[in-house]
Amino acid sequence: MKLHFLEGEKSLVGKFRIQHFFIWNFSTIFYNFAIPFFEDKGLDPTLIPIALAVSVVTGIIGRFVWGYIVDRTQALKKTYMVLMAATLLVIWSSALVNSVPLMFLMMGTLGLVQHPFGSILDSWILRKFKGQEGVYSSIRFFGSIGFTAFSVVYGLMVGHFGWIIIYISSLATAGILELSAFFTADISKEQKKSITSEFKKQPREKLSILPLLKNYRLVLLSFIGLFTIFSCAPSNSFMIRFMEFKGGNVSIMGAAFALSAIGEIPIFIFYNKVMTKISPLVRLIIANALFFMVYFLTLIAPGIELTLVALVFHGAGYAIFLPTLRFCAIEMAPKGLETSAMTISEAVYFGLSLILAFPIFGWIIADFGMGVAIKVSLVILASMMLILFVWYLTDKKARLEKI
Repeated sequence: MKLHFLEGEKSLVGKFRIQHFFIWNFSTIFYNFAIPFFEDKGLDPTLIPIALAVSVVTGIIGRFVWGYIVDRTQALKKTYMVLMAATLLVIWSSALVNSVPLMFLMMGTLGLVQHPFGSILDSWILRKFKGQEGVYSSIRFFGSIGFTAFSVVYGLMVGHFGWIIIYISSLATAGILELSAFFTADISKEQKKSITSEFKKQPREKLSILPLLKNYRLVLLSFIGLFTIFSCAPSNSFMIRFMEFKGGNVSIMGAAFALSAIGEIPIFIFYNKVMTKISPLVRLIIANALFFMVYFLTLIAPGIELTLVALVFHGAGYAIFLPTLRFCAIEMAPKGLETSAMTISEAVYFGLSLILAFPIFGWIIADFGMGVAIKVSLVILASMMLILFVWYLTDKKARLEKI
């Protein structure tokens, strides 16, 4: 895979690579440090995870709302730029948060405007390079590089200079993203007309999700995704507590996120050559096994060093798990409902899992400690691997009987 930063389809690919290089950094500038940030403001630590869960709920609503607006208007580029600016304003409004109600209001608004813009960017890219998966893969690769680099920088700078770094870096990053987006070509007028026309022609029954709910394979897949991502909450939603469990602190959170992102890079490079040749169910087992390794190594680790190294497996697991879930959702969906299948399944395994994870793991960690939370994750991951293995054997037996 050739990775020339400003080449590809000439400057267009380069501009999208710039977007991905910075967008993953921008989308996590505040979220990565939300728990210690609000704790420093003296807010109730037991309510902070619930506020984060609220942002996930509004994020699900935002995906549907903004996605519908984009489909109806085809104002893809404009919507993306508006949401970027709105996210910056909400991040800056965090300086005014001094009470629990304001925290909930701020996080709810942040979820509504921030969560959808990554999907809109990917939709923009996929429409510009329709059928060119290799191009998208090389663009997404730069997202992992950017996230890795900035995670290290932010962790160190927040530790040394305080929360002012969030405001300065979010302003600078948003400026770069807005400028780059402004000079990036939107989808063509002809394409907009074609997509809008097709959208209006869709019969109302196409909007029904009943066939999806009757598809037991898709439902099972969605719930496996839900429980797997739910089990990863200790090292996702509660990273600061995960670091403190082995003697770390907020200053090394950046390094932790960076090491996780580093684990994604080789998977993205070799995904098409290696992973696509492996059965999707086996891929999901491998991903769960990698997540299991993260928590097992952390549990037995004598110090923070082994925990940091283990997070490389965490990134590798995600790079395998999420693309495979999306692929399976589309493959298992009834004809004509592929997009709905992916959207609804993501709402379950991304949205619902986080909504449950914040209060449940927040309670477990607060009352019983991170050690117990990790053991709960290990039990869930082992159960998911067992279910996937049985599913794989059942499918294999069914295929052999047809021969």
